[in-house]
Amino acid sequence: MKPVLLDGKSLTRDQLVMVANGAQVALDPGALRAVAHAADFLAAQVRREEPIYGVSTGFGSNADKLLGAHPLRDQLPGAPKSGRSLHEELQHNLIVTHAVCVGEPLAADVVRAMLCIRINTLLKGHSGIRVQTLEALAAMLNAGIVPVVPALGSVGASGDLAPLSHLAIVLLGGGEAWYEGRRMPGAQALQAAGLAPVSLS
Repeated sequence: MKPVLLDGKSLTRDQLVMVANGAQVALDPGALRAVAHAADFLAAQVRREEPIYGVSTGFGSNADKLLGAHPLRDQLPGAPKSGRSLHEELQHNLIVTHAVCVGEPLAADVVRAMLCIRINTLLKGHSGIRVQTLEALAAMLNAGIVPVVPALGSVGASGDLAPLSHLAIVLLGGGEAWYEGRRMPGAQALQAAGLAPVSLS
C-alpha cells in the first residue's frame, strides 16, 4: 500500500483512517522545507537570547526569566556536568512532567490517528520543531510503535498536553509502547525497531 503523504494541509478523514489501521506515512519535502525554516528562525532567536515564552524563558510566573546557557548546578563544586543546555533540559522536562494520564490505554488505532494528526499539524511549519524530530515521529509511526496513552487526564485548560506528552515521551526513550503485540518500555520498543531516542533542543 502506498504511504499517505502528509503536508500539513490536505489530510482527509479516509487517509487518517488508513493510517489508524496501519498505513505508513511519508512527509512532503516542501512542508519539510517550511519546518526547517521555522526551526532555523527559532534557533537564531535563541542564540540572540530573545525572550520566547517556554523556549528561552520559563513558564507561568517565570515567563520573565531568561534561561542561561547551562544549569546552575553545573557550576557547583564537584557537581557532574549535565551535558545539556537549560533549553534542552526544559523541553525534555516539559514532556516528562506532563505525561501524567491514568486509566486504561487508548486503543492502538486511536493512538496511531493521534500520531498522524500531530505529525500533520507540525508539518505546517509553525512550531519550530526540527526536521529530524518530525522524521523520528514518522519513523516511530511507520515502524508500528504505538505509545501507551492512558485514557484519562488533562493539564488545566490545555487538555491535550498530557496525552500528547505520552506520545512524545516514547520518542525520548521513556514511557511505554506496544510493539509487535507486546507492551514494553519505550526505549526497548525503539531499540527493537532499530530506532534511536531523540534529544530535544
